[in-house]
Amino acid sequence: MSRAREILDRLFSAYIRRRDCRDGAGRCISCGRPITFSMCDAGHYIPRTHTATRWNIYNVNAQCRECNRMKDGNGENYRLGLIERYGLPVVEKLEQERHATVKLTDNDYRTLTRFFKQQTAKL
Repeated sequence: MSRAREILDRLFSAYIRRRDCRDGAGRCISCGRPITFSMCDAGHYIPRTHTATRWNIYNVNAQCRECNRMKDGNGENYRLGLIERYGLPVVEKLEQERHATVKLTDNDYRTLTRFFKQQTAKL
C-alpha cells in the first residue's frame, strides 16, 4: 500500500469521526449507542476493498467499535441507519458504485488528503 494512501486513510478516518462526533460525542450509525470521537471507528458500509466508495462521505460513518469490529459492521442495521440519515436513493447509489473500477495515483491520494484536511478544519 502506498504511503500516500495510508495518510489519506488516517486523515479521512479522523474527518469522519470528527464530523459525526461534534463536540466529541455522537451516536453509532448501526446501533445508536453513544460514542465519543476517541472511542469510535470510521466504519464503512461498503467494505474498504471497494476503492470507488472507500472515501465516500456517505459510505463511511462513525460507528461503535463493537458494531464495526465484533459484528462485522452490523451491515443490516448500518443500512437502516444510512437510509434514515441520507435517504434510500443515496444508499442505492452507493450499492451500485461499489462495482465501479477505480484506479488512483499517489497524486490523487494527495489531492484527496488536502481536501479532507480543509474539510476537517471547517468543523
